[in-house]
Amino acid sequence: MNKLPRNPPATGKYSSLKVRLISTYQKSDHRQLQKLLSGLELGDPKPSQLLRKMRDLSGKLLSDEALKAMWLNQLPTQIHAVISVNTGSSLEMLAAMADKMMEHFEPTSISSVSTTTTACQESLQIAVLSKQLEKMSLEIAELRTNQQNAGN
Repeated sequence: MNKLPRNPPATGKYSSLKVRLISTYQKSDHRQLQKLLSGLELGDPKPSQLLRKMRDLSGKLLSDEALKAMWLNQLPTQIHAVISVNTGSSLEMLAAMADKMMEHFEPTSISSVSTTTTACQESLQIAVLSKQLEKMSLEIAELRTNQQNAGN
């Protein structure tokens, strides 16, 4: 609590403290994405729990397709093979299917969890950067439009 102001403002003490606490302890999008890209592993949780954690970490920085690719790479080989050919289902449905498949496999019959390759991490980072660039371009276009309208 060293980072808290010693002399809080006379008015709005709660708001000031709240803003300071949130800015100090909230994980940035960049740190969350780095954690995601550094490779979560399936381990003990169900595939649906892993997907939920990956979705929470990625926020809105990754498309569903990029998230699906990362998630599939974390599944055991047998389950990955079955799930990846199913193109018509939502990500939530695929996660539920993967959970059911995991229940029917013997723990020893599931191969070790695959790790995300460097090439996959790089392509996902490029996808994230592209998404951020697209968002920034839209914001710049909006600012220009607002500036032109204000000048008229």
